[in-house]
Amino acid sequence: MPIAHVLRVENSAARRQRIDGGFVQVRANVVTVLTSKAMDVKDIKIEQAQAVLQSATVEATPEGQEAQYKAQQRARVQLRLAQTYKESSR
Repeated sequence: MPIAHVLRVENSAARRQRIDGGFVQVRANVVTVLTSKAMDVKDIKIEQAQAVLQSATVEATPEGQEAQYKAQQRARVQLRLAQTYKESSR
């Protein structure tokens, strides 16, 4: 069973998180995110994301193609978030 990530920020600076799937609830100035996949944007491994996009492997089965497509989508988002984080840190 996946473990849910919990991020609690009270009266502090914003933290940027990459969330991959899950549920969000907003109630009375409180945002709750329940997900099995979350990470700090500063921890994104740019080289790994680029490698996913540059892979020459083509999956043969429809299931493999779908998984490859989703992995490429995640990699694009990770690179975009990493770039945004880098620009905002200057």
